[in-house]
Amino acid sequence: MKPHILFICISNGFGGLELQMAQKTKDAIEKYNFGLIITQKNSKLSKYCANNNIPFIEVNPKIDYIDISVIFKLLAIIEKNIINSIVCSKSKELSLAVFASKISKTKPKIFFYQQMQNGIIKKDYFHNFIYKNISGAIVIAPFMQKQIQETTIIDPSKVFVNYIGVKLENYRKENHNKRQIRKDIGLNENSFVVLNVGRMDAQKDQITLIKAFDKACIPNSQLLLVGEGDFKKECEILIETLKIKNKVVFLGFRDDIEKIYNACDLFVIPSLTETLGIVIIESFASKIPVIGTNGGGIVDLIKDRERGLLFEPRDYLKLSELILELYNNKDLYKYLTENAYEFAQSNLNFYEQRKRFFNFIEGILNKNNK
Repeated sequence: MKPHILFICISNGFGGLELQMAQKTKDAIEKYNFGLIITQKNSKLSKYCANNNIPFIEVNPKIDYIDISVIFKLLAIIEKNIINSIVCSKSKELSLAVFASKISKTKPKIFFYQQMQNGIIKKDYFHNFIYKNISGAIVIAPFMQKQIQETTIIDPSKVFVNYIGVKLENYRKENHNKRQIRKDIGLNENSFVVLNVGRMDAQKDQITLIKAFDKACIPNSQLLLVGEGDFKKECEILIETLKIKNKVVFLGFRDDIEKIYNACDLFVIPSLTETLGIVIIESFASKIPVIGTNGGGIVDLIKDRERGLLFEPRDYLKLSELILELYNNKDLYKYLTENAYEFAQSNLNFYEQRKRFFNFIEGILNKNNK
């Protein structure tokens, strides 16, 4: 049986989670000629879907977990489109899907696609009921497999690890002109460029990176910060205080990010915690070494001194030492870069991970229909 998948992402936010749900909808259309996503009314995700020709239907829940109007709207969508699989990104959406499935004729299978780490124990009667009625859970990092087993009653045999891959070919150095890219975005031709890509907020902690960059004091170096957010103002104040404004470039949001990686020499992810860090995968694929914090899904990707370097969150002094070490040690630089690149080629290919994602869903459907 081929999946006829309904994706549910009722969110006002717009980041990696929302983009992944939109991407999976596109993937389903490409693979099965059908895919549909439920979005929050007037959300950024709705606008993104509209601009990218992704079929979507908006809802506007007034009650968390059990909104009768939304449940019946889902029921109508399930029946009209003969949905046999529903993929949800949050437990609040799971409950809506479970109740709609219960009263539908087709009884679609429910899948929990968990992309955000969550240490909250959810073993109360209500959550137990919801989790008992799902067919599988997909997590994006190995540590999340253990976490979901500790915080829910989901059967461990139903939990599947599926990395988020990237289209590796887009990041190959031979596809980019480093000199021209630097010229286009305002970087010096021969400077040592340290890069960070991400939403600018306290959790991403660009402040620690700015302090470390200043402390390292590498001659002819530049810091490139790519992203938008309210935290930018605080970063600008610190940069002014440290008197390094002439060495820092703010680039804002970019939709040609593969070019940006290939214009830089080192990537740093100073986040207090990360579920996975697609930016790490993109750096691996671009053949630039990565320094990251020792926590969350980062350590599932960065094996210290094998595929990158690790430091404790907020420890800007240690980070500055690691930046200097990679700047001065060309052998270590090359060793880490090549190992990370090989790991990406073997484990983080977008097409292979997409195949594994849908194979898991197909396997559940076919198993239950034998």
